[in-house]
Amino acid sequence: MKLVRTAKVVLNAPAQAFNSTLAAYTKAYNLVCKTGWDDKDTNGVSLHHKTYKTTREYLPSQLAISARTKATESLKSVATKIRDGERGTCPESTICSIRYDHNSYSLWLDRNQVSIKTIEGRKTFSLLIPDYFKQYVDWRWTTAELFVKNNKAFLHVVFEKEVEDVPFSGKTIGIDRGINQLAVTSQIISETPSGSVIVLENLKGIRQAKRRREQQREAHKWNFYQLEEFLTYKGMPKGIKIEHTPARYTSQKCSVCGHTAKSNRCCQSLFHCQNCGFRLNADLNASRNIRNNYLDAISHPSRDAVNHPSRCSFGTPLGSVEQAPRSLAEG
Repeated sequence: MKLVRTAKVVLNAPAQAFNSTLAAYTKAYNLVCKTGWDDKDTNGVSLHHKTYKTTREYLPSQLAISARTKATESLKSVATKIRDGERGTCPESTICSIRYDHNSYSLWLDRNQVSIKTIEGRKTFSLLIPDYFKQYVDWRWTTAELFVKNNKAFLHVVFEKEVEDVPFSGKTIGIDRGINQLAVTSQIISETPSGSVIVLENLKGIRQAKRRREQQREAHKWNFYQLEEFLTYKGMPKGIKIEHTPARYTSQKCSVCGHTAKSNRCCQSLFHCQNCGFRLNADLNASRNIRNNYLDAISHPSRDAVNHPSRCSFGTPLGSVEQAPRSLAEG
């Protein structure tokens, strides 16, 4: 299994030292974007032939290729949005971060130094590395992004490390990301056994859903995707995998008898099944449905198992969650 981490380090140099290289890189990026947009071309090889000779007039070869690659990715992203019915315009940047790879930069964490390509040639700079990131000294560094912010130059360095795969523990946990209560992330990973599966709702298109005005305002505050990134990032070393299942009706469905009705949701915090009388915290009930939907989708033999103990069922205030049985999915 491959672990991937990103560390932000400060280049011990004035930000102005990179202005000319950033400007040339941005010029190349915008040229490729404009060419691809005008020609309706998102093919990297084709765009390389159309633009490489021009961008090489003011950029080193590796950076010209890098700018073309970033521009191609941007063009493909816009093309996907347009195919999905969204509006799209030609990508353009006022100042584009520079992507480096093994051919265009070298890193020595043990001596706090980096060597990077510029339009004036390779230059070596010292780095200001927080103690926390020194744990990656024996990891393999891959790509890096150079950018300037608040008159400081930074590198976002991607590190990789191969670790042994963690076997599946047999435990599956559902998490409901409610509109009023976000999951409490500081107990999630520490309480989840290694090799488990965490199931989240598939929230694709949730921002495009028709909602009341007050809910639209709340939607902009949601940290749903930050939560997922956190779980993925923190869970990877423990072999915890993130899976998804459709979110439809999870808040209206009884996790015991399966009866689905709007009237089951008495209020934001309470679920009361009108068919079997089952009562539970609404978000905990939804998290059980999320888990059960996933187990149904994979035809798991222990489909009738209930959700994880309430300390790992999220979307509810601490101290107010009804205790759930400890039965877990095995297999």
